[in-house]
Amino acid sequence: MSLTVEEMLRLYYNKYKELERKGGPEKDGDLFEEVIGLEEGILEKFGLPASNTNKEILWKLSRKKKISDKSIDLTLLQLKAAAEKHLYAPVLTDLEQLQKAKAQNRSAFDILPELGHPTHEYTILLYDTILDYVSPKLVLAELSALKRLDCYGEIATLKNQYPRTFRKTKVYKQHKPYLKFLDIYLDPLNIDLLYNLGHDETIVGYPHPLVYAAIAMPPEFEEREDNRQANLFDSVRPEAIEFNPEYITLIDLIVIEEIIFSEDSAVTVVGHIAHAHYPQPITLGFEFDALTSLIQDYGSHGQYILSYFNKQRQLNLIDSPTIISLKDKTGSNLGLNKHYLKVYKPLTLGPSGKPEVMKEAFYIVDEVIDRARYDQEQIPKLKCSLNGAFHHMLQHYYFYLNALLKGMNDAEARKKSGLEDNTRFEVSRLLYMLYKHGETPEMR
Repeated sequence: MSLTVEEMLRLYYNKYKELERKGGPEKDGDLFEEVIGLEEGILEKFGLPASNTNKEILWKLSRKKKISDKSIDLTLLQLKAAAEKHLYAPVLTDLEQLQKAKAQNRSAFDILPELGHPTHEYTILLYDTILDYVSPKLVLAELSALKRLDCYGEIATLKNQYPRTFRKTKVYKQHKPYLKFLDIYLDPLNIDLLYNLGHDETIVGYPHPLVYAAIAMPPEFEEREDNRQANLFDSVRPEAIEFNPEYITLIDLIVIEEIIFSEDSAVTVVGHIAHAHYPQPITLGFEFDALTSLIQDYGSHGQYILSYFNKQRQLNLIDSPTIISLKDKTGSNLGLNKHYLKVYKPLTLGPSGKPEVMKEAFYIVDEVIDRARYDQEQIPKLKCSLNGAFHHMLQHYYFYLNALLKGMNDAEARKKSGLEDNTRFEVSRLLYMLYKHGETPEMR
């Protein structure tokens, strides 16, 4: 016989208090899971997602010293109000919900259940971190793929038990074609793929950017071109190629060494990314106005570069490219320490004559971003991501303690809970101790 909501609330309160008396989740993992199941079951009765915001209604009840009819009635009223608010909220697509949640810095523990996804380490990584660097559509596609594959347990096992050899496993090879960001989840070092350029040592040199052919621009550029009046004597234009570039934001210091220009409005910049251990060559394609606006922000040195640059443009009836070496002509290179660049790799014709994404370190600059403003925007997002990581690390320690209670030795319990790495184990232990001493482990 199924329980009424009132009976479920009383059972939830009693189970919660029993868990407290036993010393918390680490003392009785099965009871902890039963409490979580009751939370989700009660919220489901009201058609509410199991988000932290909705769970807070139940947590308030659990914090009361004694349960009474009045406290039950109050909780029911709050649940009904939350259900009514949820029911009559504006109907948004999943994409709109995701974008709105990110703009409002909502917790992954709220938005993911609302979208119908569990708060798994991978889904939290997608929302808290990866969404900052890729389009929301890509993140939604990845969430849907995870849900369809229902492989949360399998990939968690890969991460915890095969941290160095996961690429050799059958599970990885089975899921990798469908999960775009699986490598980033399995190996945290791969997070650099989102905002740093990989150092490809196989590239000894690359053609001069001015000889690159068939660079495909984004769709809006093609639309502008199509608005021009056709000339019967023009060469037949190739069929338009649908191209949706993948944008990345370069946050390492970029140093400009050379500026190359010709008679059109595009300017090529040659320089390097100032990594701590090695400089990495990079070539960037700028619109003229974007580059001059950027250089103006660099004081007297920037003004001197612009003055020389404009002078050269006026002196040359440009039949061939003009190359300005900043160090030779102005005394030093220019480090872009006030800006980040949002860029993408263009298309070029491959050996087969078909378009393909350029392999060389050449990027088109889509947007110049003020560094100070961008940093301030990222700090709360990164703190939110870190708090999510703290929460999961704390949970892993509970799993470890529960495994010990079930009779496993220390090595088995650490392996079972994904805490084989000594640093990971120590961090989770310290978070647990902080929590036990009455402090919630979080960035403020």
